[in-house]
Formats: sequence, structure tokens, C-alpha cells
Amino acid sequence: MEYNFFVRNRPALKKNKGKENEPGVRFWVFPLLFFIPYFVYLRTLCPAFLDDDSPETITAGVTLGIQHPPGYPLAALVAHLAGWLPLGSEAFRVNFLSALLGALAAVLLASLILRLLEGFFPAPLLSKSLSVPEKTMVLTAFVAALLLAFSRSFWEKSLGAKGGIYLLETLLLLGLLRCALEWERAPRRRWLVLALFFLGLGLAHHWQTQVLFLPVLAVFFVREEGDAVGFDFPGWKNALLASGLLGVGLSPLLYLPLRAHFHPALNLGAPDSFPHFMAELTRKYYRERETGLLRSFLQALVGWTSWDSFLTQARQLTENQANLIWKHLGGDMKPPALLLALLGLWGWRRFLEKKFLLFLLIPLFLLVMALYLIPTPANLGWYLDNFLIPVNWIVALLAGVGFYFLFTLEGFTGKKLGRVLLLLVWSALPLLPLTANFQWLDERHQVARYDYGVNLLKSLPRGSLFLAEGDEDDFPLYYLQQVQGRRPDVRMVPAFTLFEDWGEEQVERLYPEWGLSSSTRFFHDPITRIHDSLPELVQKSSGWVPRGFSRLDGAFHRYYLASHPGLTLRPSGTVLMMADDLALKAPALSPRGLRLRHLEDCLSNYHPSLMGIWGVYASLGLFQDAPLQGKPGEP
Repeated sequence: MEYNFFVRNRPALKKNKGKENEPGVRFWVFPLLFFIPYFVYLRTLCPAFLDDDSPETITAGVTLGIQHPPGYPLAALVAHLAGWLPLGSEAFRVNFLSALLGALAAVLLASLILRLLEGFFPAPLLSKSLSVPEKTMVLTAFVAALLLAFSRSFWEKSLGAKGGIYLLETLLLLGLLRCALEWERAPRRRWLVLALFFLGLGLAHHWQTQVLFLPVLAVFFVREEGDAVGFDFPGWKNALLASGLLGVGLSPLLYLPLRAHFHPALNLGAPDSFPHFMAELTRKYYRERETGLLRSFLQALVGWTSWDSFLTQARQLTENQANLIWKHLGGDMKPPALLLALLGLWGWRRFLEKKFLLFLLIPLFLLVMALYLIPTPANLGWYLDNFLIPVNWIVALLAGVGFYFLFTLEGFTGKKLGRVLLLLVWSALPLLPLTANFQWLDERHQVARYDYGVNLLKSLPRGSLFLAEGDEDDFPLYYLQQVQGRRPDVRMVPAFTLFEDWGEEQVERLYPEWGLSSSTRFFHDPITRIHDSLPELVQKSSGWVPRGFSRLDGAFHRYYLASHPGLTLRPSGTVLMMADDLALKAPALSPRGLRLRHLEDCLSNYHPSLMGIWGVYASLGLFQDAPLQGKPGEP
């Protein structure tokens, strides 16, 4: 018998009065699994945007722009559809979509665990005297999915637009694994082509993580017959069909060059030529800042650096990354879930199916190893959380297997009282992350980043040129100007884009009256380029508009102000204006005129990524000092 989404195929399962084998239990449990985390997410949903790249994601979706490399074309298209929902502001609509994706991912993980238990883990292998009711297996999958849904990083991603990128990636990976499970149970063409379609979408979306899961595809070609292992490749018709679906999945990548030729307001990387497209896709613009272990090894191999330097970096990376990974696991999944995951890992060897575990652990190993290619500073552990979302659902899956293994062991679990107590403890486990994370992830009053963008616009005189110094500046202003239509008179130039030729070309195209020409000159490196382009921009815009810049330490501070220490400046709110005639004629904003809502009574405002904004307000005397770390008790 089959039930649409949840396929039942377990001959060894004994009937329990005939009730557990009816499909009804699934039809009310899994909708319940969707609505429990979904209502929690809606209760804590951010009304504006979080302290990440959410304003960039929203702006790219609503205006069909291009985000920072690798561009995220699929996310932009999905967010654009969400922007049409008749719900609140554009920011709330895309956040609403993230909550939906998070709840759907929890349901998909539960279906994956249930399919694994039913199809591959027969209880008689562990205990001849115990049959496992279907309701118990459903409860196992249900609780494991809630452990994922209420884990700190996963919950946080479900509250903001940027998190939708990682949740969409999770859905695609879980879909790929579900197809692999179905193929392993009953090889049929539809599972192969559907898996390659999911893979294509993943490669067009967040290909760095999807590549790590390529070993899972071996499930479709490696066949075991007795003790022999061989390869079973599909015929040319199936291969042609699968390749076609893979190409369809990859097709969102065409969005990048096609849309870039229309020069959208948000056009980071400007992939309008093949070199720019490849640089966008491979994240070339960040490569100089990501000197990981592999790159250091190659530099030592050719003699550019010493082996002692390489060994020192290897030791520091190992200590730093290991601490961050352990902090992520302990803060997200909590020790009971981790212990059950280890038990599931150890107990899996007792089951018939072991190949799927191998192809699940290989990506996990590659994911951890890949973090050494993108080293994370110790004070930016929150940045690492984004890339460790697959670890969360893999641990939750293994925890479900661990509970199932414990439940089916001989001994105290063979007695009814022991099984009841075990079920009660297992059912209560999601309450631990739910209660621990709720107050820190209550984002209903998270408007610090939005208000900071509003304060920037309030601080700038009419017709100003504003040199943005970082994500805290430019992304909120992109949203406020391009999505909400506020202050179109302000001309913003993100200073960091002037490292690249495409950034200079965009500024020259937007403001031809200034006669900028840096993009036509050749430079050996980005540093030389910005040392040339910033003075030209400041000089040729003089007399045209008032010019101001952010108080944050960024490209403009380092590559212009540092070489012009005698520059006269005039403070105005959260910005500093160059004190020329145009700026002096405009009124300056007093710090008392700034908007500061819920800055101290919203616990999530103490997130490390908001310390730059705290520092700006502290420099204005609004607070005694910027909090260097989160409040005591922060997870």
C-alpha cells in the first residue's frame, strides 16, 4: 500500500490491532509538525530585516537585482514571487517566506527519517520479542524534526530573508536524499531524474554546499549483490532525460547575465560578460580575503611562504575552527541530541542498510574540511553558523536513528514501563532548545538595522553623495531607496565596489556629469585601483553635491581619509560631511533627532554583527560604550 508522499513498504512490521497501519496517523501528525514550528516562527518573525544580508536579499528579490557573489539567482526569483503577497511590507513578505521554508524543511526531514526507519531498519534484527508500532516511528521522526526546527541557527534563518537562502538549500538537499532513499528501495527512472533536477537547482543556487553532497549520487549507480559491489549505469535514454532535467535545474544561472545587461540598481559583480560571470560564480572577489589552509600549503610548496608559517596557520585554524564548530553544535543541538546522534551513528552498523550512512557522512566530513578553506575569525562565529546548517539536520536525523536503536534494544526498553518512559523523555527533548532559544530569537522588535538606515537618510542633506562603508550602510539604503522609494535625491556609492572595474563602471554610468574615468585605466591590483578612484570621485564631485560618508571604518576611511588627515569634517547625525560650502549651507542633524527603537530592550540587538552600529551610537554619546559581547547568559 502506498500513501502519496509517505510511502509505506515494510513487510517485517507487525500489525497492532490493525490501527497503526492506517494512513490516518500520518495525515494529522505531519500537518501538525508543519504548523507547530510555523506558528513559533510567525510569533518571533522579524518585521523588517535582521542583522545579516537580509535587506540585500529583499531588494534583489523585489527589484530583480543581483546579490553579492555567487549572485543567488534562484533566491532572487523566489523572493520576487513572495514580494507579491498581500502581507505587510516587502520585508515582512520575504521573511514570511523564510518561515514557510523552515517549516517545510522540518516536514521533509521527518518524512526522510520515517522512510528510513520503515524501509531499512527492521526491528526484529535488534529484538525478536519487540515489534515497533507505526505510531512510535512517526513520533520518532516528529520529534527529530522539531529538534531541527528549534535549533538556534535553523530557527534564526527562518525569521529573516537571508536565512531563506540556506533553508531553500536545505530543502533541495533533503529532496535529493529522499530521492536516493526511494531509488535504493525500488530503482525507478523518476527518482534519478528528480534527483538530478534538485541537484541542478542547488548548483544554480548555492553550489558550494551542493558540490559537497555530490557523493550522494553514487547511491544511484552503486549496486550491492551479496558481497559484490558493482556499478549500474542507466541506459542512454534515461541518461539523456536526466541530463535534460539537470540542465533545467541549472537554468536560473541565466538570470545573472541576462538581468545584469539591464543594469539593475543592485548589481553586485555585474556579471554582464563571461569573465565577470565566472568571477561572480566562483566568488573571485573574495578570494584574496580567504587565505585558507589549502592556499597556504600551495604557497609554501612553491616557496612563497615558509613551512613554519604554514604550520603555525594550520595549528591556529585547527584550534579556532574546532572551537567554533563545537560551539555551534553545543549551542544549536544541545548535548542530549548530540549523544543520541552518536548512539545512532554507532547503532547504525546493526542495521541492514549501511551504504546510505556512508554517503551521508562523506558530505559531512567534506563540509567540515571545507571550513578550513574559508577560515572564520574567532569573533565571527555567527558567520560560520550559516554554512553549518546541514550539520543540524544530519545530527537531528542521526538522533532519530539513535532513539529508534535505543527503543528497540533488549533490556529495560523491552518492558512496557521502560518504553513509556523513553518515549516521554524523547517527546520532551524539543522543549530544551525551544525554551533556551525563545527569548534570544524573539525578533518582533528587531528594527535596529532598519532604523540605522533611516537615520542615515535623515542625517544626509538633500542631494548628497553618500559613500557607504559596509553592509550596515549600503544594504539598508538599497532597501529604503529602491524598495520603499525613500530619498531618491541621495546618491549612494558603496566604497568597496571601487576595488573592481565593474564598480567603477557603474558609478561612471550613474553620474556621467562628473566626468569620472578610472575604469578606462589599467591597474595591477584592487588596492592601486581604489587609491586612484576614490580621490577622483571626491575631487570631481566637489561643487556638485554635498558629500558625506559613514562613521564605520571601511574602504573610504582606510584608502582616503588616512592619506588626508587635514580634511575638515562636519558631523550630522550618523554621518560625517565634508565641510565645503554646499554642506555648510544645509542644516546638521542633532543626535537627539535619531530614531532609536527597542535598541536596549530587544535581546537580539546584542548580536555581534550589530556591534558596528552600537559603536556609531556610542561615538555620538547616546550610550556610554558599545557592548563588546552579548549580555550575560547569551547562548
